[in-house]
Amino acid sequence: MSCSDCGSATGSSGSEPPRPPAVLLGRVAWPELAALDGWQAERDGYLPDAEAVARLASATGSYRVVAVLGTWCEDSAREVPRLQRVLDEVGGGRLEEVLIGVDRTKKVEDAEVAALLTEGTMMERVPTIFVFDELGAELGRVVETAERPLEQLLVGFLAPVEGWP
Repeated sequence: MSCSDCGSATGSSGSEPPRPPAVLLGRVAWPELAALDGWQAERDGYLPDAEAVARLASATGSYRVVAVLGTWCEDSAREVPRLQRVLDEVGGGRLEEVLIGVDRTKKVEDAEVAALLTEGTMMERVPTIFVFDELGAELGRVVETAERPLEQLLVGFLAPVEGWP
């Protein structure tokens, strides 16, 4: 058996090459992501804007926040843990979290999530974070790197529905 058959290789120095990033596909849960190098540390180190978190916690509607992510992607490894921290701090179940891992083709294979998106939707970049109302209407999305803190963007997406100034 050659090294390429067994998935490991050793160089002349006898050291193993670095492991490629894990690729988790389909629905994933935070504990699976937290087990990946750096994800939990990013989540724990993020300090959300308290005013935005309080506003989100006051929401009266129900919303679904879907993050389509690549576990191999640096932007996903930064933005998704931050999103998870925000949603944990908001609490109350008003913002349901759905995490979908995709491979490098960025095709959404999860049937339930794919049904929410335009047929055949592929992500140009990951992560793409969608916010849907309880009827499934898209209220907003963040693609790749958020230009402002995620919690502030979420407030902006919900403001017209919630009647916030």
